[in-house]
Amino acid sequence: RRLADYKDELGLVYVLESKKVSFQYMLSRNHLEFIPLTRARPMLYLGKGHPRSGAQTLTEDEFSALRFVQGYQDVFSQNDGWKLPGSGEGSPRRNVAVVTNSDYIMERLLLNSPMANISTDYLTDEEHRIVAEGIPLEQDSDEVVFGYLKREKEALGLWTEKFIDYIQRALEHV
Repeated sequence: RRLADYKDELGLVYVLESKKVSFQYMLSRNHLEFIPLTRARPMLYLGKGHPRSGAQTLTEDEFSALRFVQGYQDVFSQNDGWKLPGSGEGSPRRNVAVVTNSDYIMERLLLNSPMANISTDYLTDEEHRIVAEGIPLEQDSDEVVFGYLKREKEALGLWTEKFIDYIQRALEHV
């Protein structure tokens, strides 16, 4: 919305592969375009206060019992199809208990509570990781695509181009 209203020059987004058609339609109506940068692997992160924090696996029952903190309107909270590898056909019901637009609140909750979060493996290098390594998740025939949005037929500014170059280089080293 902010790009279409000329308030921002660039937007960074995750898009589920299965939602790309409707996403592209919305973008075309607003004269925006999506440029994919990489595909991301969805991960489950347990807060430091969770008794299984640092575990490499969970049972389906443990997964179903988790309470989640998710970002406002993030692609991960909008989809209930995430499941543990090898967990069979059904996806457990997820309890999203907190929705926030604040990275600070998300970090505090993960550092000081038993809550969990679903996001990707691209923002969890050793230097910046706030919780233990995540547990990979699966979803039926769906991938997460990370990229940026810009207005159609409009050149990006010099500093925006430099920022995109920086992001691309960072993604190469993850």
